[in-house]
Amino acid sequence: MTAKIDSLKCLISETSCPYSDHRGEIASSIASHELNAKQIAQGAANYAALLPIPEYVINDKVRAFEPTDQARYIIFSNGDYENLLLVNQELREREQNYVTKWRAELASRGLETPEAFKEENDELRFLMSHNFNFEETWAAMAYYQDYLLKV
Repeated sequence: MTAKIDSLKCLISETSCPYSDHRGEIASSIASHELNAKQIAQGAANYAALLPIPEYVINDKVRAFEPTDQARYIIFSNGDYENLLLVNQELREREQNYVTKWRAELASRGLETPEAFKEENDELRFLMSHNFNFEETWAAMAYYQDYLLKV
């Protein structure tokens, strides 16, 4: 496990490590803004030194799992619900409205969602986790983007 963590850390660091063959390519992509923070993290997760993923970590049964509504939502006694899953899920009208309002607020301030948050319903995930507070959501996205670029 330590070797895998070390390989992630040294992918873009300046120190020498056994996994540094592609460090220069990664660093130049970052410098030229070809990759966003999320793409860097996804690339590191799929780095050859970390693959293949062992069967005890994830297997075909887990990969084939299709969640039910019970797995997707917590449904409260008053009929309200809260999303548990957002990735690869079609959003309901209520969630689509949240994202639309978020984007409208950003546009009114001359901003747009950072590229790394436009996939996998990440905008909504951050909005929900910050109780739909604009400033907190924006600050969290900026912090996360910055953190991923520094790791």
